[in-house]
Amino acid sequence: DTMEQDEQPHRPPQAGNAAAEASPEVEQQRDESEPLSSSQQQRQPALQPPPAETQRAEQQAASSPTIDFFSPDFDAYAALMSPGLQPPKPKVKPLDTVAQCRRILPQEVDGSTAGAPKPAERSAHSVAAQERARQSSREAAARTLRLQAREPILQKMAFAVSEQGPFGVLRRCYQNKQRVKVVTRHHKGVRGTCIGFLMAFDKYMNMVLRDVDEEYTVLIRVVRQCGQKTRDAEDEQSTTGLKTRVCRKQEHRKRHIVQLLIRGDAVVFVGQVD
Repeated sequence: DTMEQDEQPHRPPQAGNAAAEASPEVEQQRDESEPLSSSQQQRQPALQPPPAETQRAEQQAASSPTIDFFSPDFDAYAALMSPGLQPPKPKVKPLDTVAQCRRILPQEVDGSTAGAPKPAERSAHSVAAQERARQSSREAAARTLRLQAREPILQKMAFAVSEQGPFGVLRRCYQNKQRVKVVTRHHKGVRGTCIGFLMAFDKYMNMVLRDVDEEYTVLIRVVRQCGQKTRDAEDEQSTTGLKTRVCRKQEHRKRHIVQLLIRGDAVVFVGQVD
């Protein structure tokens, strides 16, 4: 009896319990400084409301038709921007394409495919053709991986030459990505110079240059007149017996080439450009 009398003052009123269970908001607004009894502390976890964001979103959905999933004025963007808002069935499988969404629309809605006939079943020949295409694609992917695992052919060609002499110059320019100067010739003498980045070369001195600045000379035909000049009685200058002759002249030219292939038999000199 004495224990019951000691515990009796600590029991909260029944009316207070009912009010706390009926409205969790009143329980939250209570002053935190007020001590709780042992029975209230045991009952406290069961009285906690859902997360604040979810509860606030549910209240907004009830008051705003734009984020109510069953309202004709539903706004998908506003629903996405509302934190804590959950769809009526969160575990429903999402639809990936617009065509899948059109299947669930009512038939009276424009663009709906609910009443469209189902596509016919594929034939065995079509299924086999698709399987062959997939197999071919897998083989091509595997072949690409094998080729990527190999040493690049241009690098293999560059490292196959000697490290001495002109091939050593080309090898260093290829590894360091430096510009190289190449003097070229034609059948009558030196043609010009090419300066560019060396992209590839082989043991025959065939080279591929990129971003090339070339200076070269060409032989052009020039028509000249030759003959004897005489003066008449009135001391007027005149010419007689004029002849025309076609002569050749060297003309210096410059140009820029994006990519250039130089044959090895046209190379005279190679050097590194600082």
